[in-house]
Amino acid sequence: MKIYLLIISCWLLSCSEPNLKKKENILDKTLFENVLKEIQLAKSSFKITKKKNKTNTEKLLANTYSEIYKKNNISELDFFTTLNFYSENPKELEEVYSNVLKLLISERPITDQK
Repeated sequence: MKIYLLIISCWLLSCSEPNLKKKENILDKTLFENVLKEIQLAKSSFKITKKKNKTNTEKLLANTYSEIYKKNNISELDFFTTLNFYSENPKELEEVYSNVLKLLISERPITDQK
């Protein structure tokens, strides 16, 4: 009986999928970081201008997101699938956001860096 349990356990464990295995429709890490950077810039712009005309600004933000996806040849589903993948892997997600922060800092105007 013990041998059957051992065989079944080994079989079940061999069928399991490792956590960090890439799933389908996961964006390349560099591409994902660039898309996140562009989205953060769009959100910042939205926050600055939303006080003037909130309704039009929200539509503009949605359109900007669509343009970002189109520019990078991805779909909204691809983006959120990738975001969910990295959300399940916190260390990877932390690295992604760290790289996004570096990208944002490197693009900050020189006058702001003083």
